[in-house]
Amino acid sequence: MGLLKRLRKPLVLCVDDDPLVLEVLVEVLRGMRCRALTAKDGKEALDLAREKRPALILMDMHMPVVDGKTALEFLKRDPRTKPIPVLMVTSEQMNADVEDSFKLGAAGYVLKPLILEQFRRKVSEALRLP
Repeated sequence: MGLLKRLRKPLVLCVDDDPLVLEVLVEVLRGMRCRALTAKDGKEALDLAREKRPALILMDMHMPVVDGKTALEFLKRDPRTKPIPVLMVTSEQMNADVEDSFKLGAAGYVLKPLILEQFRRKVSEALRLP
């Protein structure tokens, strides 16, 4: 793939400990003409975010090693990753974890199971896609 094509396709980091969820996220993002990178926990996500500087991070709330909320806190403290929008992915509607995520700097949240139209809209808004 040429450099110009890669530049037009935003890179999205998908973080979830469930391989099936990651697979679904990657496929939907590819259909949106995005490139996808995956991580299985918050620690791996922090390393990849610092190295690859994705345009957007989709972060599961509950994961082993480093959970989504803790990873979000570290991302927003680091000047290299602070500007990257983070959408939290959760099965729970507005609860204390979601509210805390907003306080920590999350750009929004997406509910699991995914409602494709809503997911595409939120990702497009976060990436500022037409």
